[in-house]
Amino acid sequence: KSCHLVELNPATPDDKDDKDAKNVEKGYIYCGSIGWPVFILEYMEQTPLYDKVDFLSLAYTESGGVGSNHVAEPNGDSTATGSTDNRYVSEHMPSVFVCPSAERIESVNIQKDYGVNGGYGLPERTMLNKEGIFYCNSGTRLSDVRDGLSNTIFLLEVCHKGWMVDSADATKTVKLERGTNPFFWVDSGGQGYAVYDDGTTKMRINNRLLPSATRGARSDHTGGINIAMGDATVHFLSSRVAFEIYQGLCTRSGNESVAVP
Repeated sequence: KSCHLVELNPATPDDKDDKDAKNVEKGYIYCGSIGWPVFILEYMEQTPLYDKVDFLSLAYTESGGVGSNHVAEPNGDSTATGSTDNRYVSEHMPSVFVCPSAERIESVNIQKDYGVNGGYGLPERTMLNKEGIFYCNSGTRLSDVRDGLSNTIFLLEVCHKGWMVDSADATKTVKLERGTNPFFWVDSGGQGYAVYDDGTTKMRINNRLLPSATRGARSDHTGGINIAMGDATVHFLSSRVAFEIYQGLCTRSGNESVAVP
């Protein structure tokens, strides 16, 4: 599962719930969901850290990141947000989530450089996704990956440093001054997910002229990104790959006849 939604009790609201009321959908809150890295900690010899997670509280981040609801300006500082019950875990990210090749603009213990395949749209706020592998409260089984595990991306690079189109000039790129990929905080920016299309824009690999700073697969490697497939093999995928191939590798049951080039 890629993130855990905290269920709200409308009969007993508190300040935390009120502050994020605009993000409540169908009795759930996704602004502060607990993201996918938490769910693999036990398999990474990080059980003591996993045991410190409070699953009944929101995630926490010192910096919501660009693309978050908690940023005053596109390149500005974002306020700490979420539950301090999960602050310790949020500030002790294992080093395995850091790409050695990624330029650091945030501390190595709070922001990651990897994401999961969310397929199409806005996976952080949907509990029904027929495209990707991971989405809110997802429980995708290997048998659901009908296109074949060796032909379907599970994890890929989403370096915490982002770029986006300059609001004043659509032909220019703005390099963000704050990170976009907190350790396990997820809100409406979809931190920690990568999609091939967000519903309005094709999210090509390493495309810096995107309206969203959080959803595209990207790295500081020359010419592409590393991807991990459902069969646990790792490959380097060129930024120049045909978009139709990339899309096919991101869908789990699209019946495309594609393979990693």
